Amino acid sequence: MTPLARARATSATADARSAVERMQELADNAPQPLEGADCAVCPHPVARHDALGLRFCHATLKGAITRGCICRSS
Repeated sequence: MTPLARARATSATADARSAVERMQELADNAPQPLEGADCAVCPHPVARHDALGLRFCHATLKGAITRGCICRSS
């Protein structure tokens, strides 16, 4: 068996959970923002961002670009 085939076989059998279950575990174990922490990009607190808002603001900050806010925060 080639090293690539061995790696594929190992990774395919290493975790029998579905992709959704693995992603949920990652989300549950992700570090959470401190309550009251301000977003460096938009006027909303970081704790009130949804997943898309966090990703959008992070990309905006890292890319040093100016664009509007997509947060659904009220």
